[in-house]
Amino acid sequence: MRFPLATVCGLLAFATMVPVCAGEFRSVYDVTVNVSDVEQAKTRIDAFVGEAKAAVRESQAHTETNAVANLANPASFRVEGRSETRNSLLLSLTLSDADFAKLNALLPQIGYVGSSNMQTLDNSDQLEKDSMELGFLREKKREYERRMAVPDTSQDHHVADNLLESMHSVDRSIFDMQKTITNLSNTRGGILVHLRVEEENTSPSGTNLAFVNMPGVEYGLLRIENPEKGFTADVYQGASIKYLFTRGKSFGMIGVYHAFDEGSDSTTISELFFLSVGQDFYSRHFGRGANRFLNLYTGYTAGGVFLSGDDFSRWTWNMNPYLGLELFKNKNMLIDNKVGYFIPLRYTRKLRGLSYCASFNFVF
Repeated sequence: MRFPLATVCGLLAFATMVPVCAGEFRSVYDVTVNVSDVEQAKTRIDAFVGEAKAAVRESQAHTETNAVANLANPASFRVEGRSETRNSLLLSLTLSDADFAKLNALLPQIGYVGSSNMQTLDNSDQLEKDSMELGFLREKKREYERRMAVPDTSQDHHVADNLLESMHSVDRSIFDMQKTITNLSNTRGGILVHLRVEEENTSPSGTNLAFVNMPGVEYGLLRIENPEKGFTADVYQGASIKYLFTRGKSFGMIGVYHAFDEGSDSTTISELFFLSVGQDFYSRHFGRGANRFLNLYTGYTAGGVFLSGDDFSRWTWNMNPYLGLELFKNKNMLIDNKVGYFIPLRYTRKLRGLSYCASFNFVF
């Protein structure tokens, strides 16, 4: 349907005269929390939500004046959405500043805050556009009403039916636009929180690998627990090339240790050649490796060791569980040390012992 040029100009002039809702800023907070027991975390979060809802109800019921004030306050506590599975919870909340502070204090108590991001949004532009569109629709409806008020002398009922259908369509558009503007206007104040709670998965299938390229060197010292004269020395020491290839500190190593006692005879194992891989694991109770200094971790190395002497050579598998402490790390380098227990598969009684290692790795 075509409108006269004068009508179109009038619509545009009216749209520019429509009052625009004052746009307000709103903060949106996205946070992810990793927990060891998601059911326990859900219970504590549900308790927080219940307390916040009860506080809102009590405030609204206190007096009629307070009730009106709370209904007019868009920053009141609201649950915007909730979705959960057996291992996760997704929750969207609108919180006042006080409730947001309480939630921020609660989250580190139920798990590890893996990521968080705060954004401030301004909906002024969108409100202005939607308000102009609403004005245009209202003027369009009035134009239909004026045309329907003109007596139809053509005896063609289809024209009137089409005008009525068009007016109903405009009514629906006006309703939808009013709802959109109301929702945008109600976002002023308060903080919209998108909370994701996930249960930790320590299996390899649940691990997100982040590869790195960090070569380095490691000094090692091995003190044999039950050395046998003529077979093993008391102490071995040496160096290894250590290559970190994931951010979770998976690594490969190749190195050689020499007997510290130069007085050993030809039957004594004088050299140990190592070829192994390993993995470190950070504790959820000590920062999960996020600290720059003194990150505690546990781990293991597993692989093979070639035992060599003047008159003796053997290959055997070995395992070395250990407890470590990162002395310093940043994005470019890592200095750490660890204490472990060396356990060979063969000659276990004669070769097992306490090990100490200190290493330096850097980004290449």
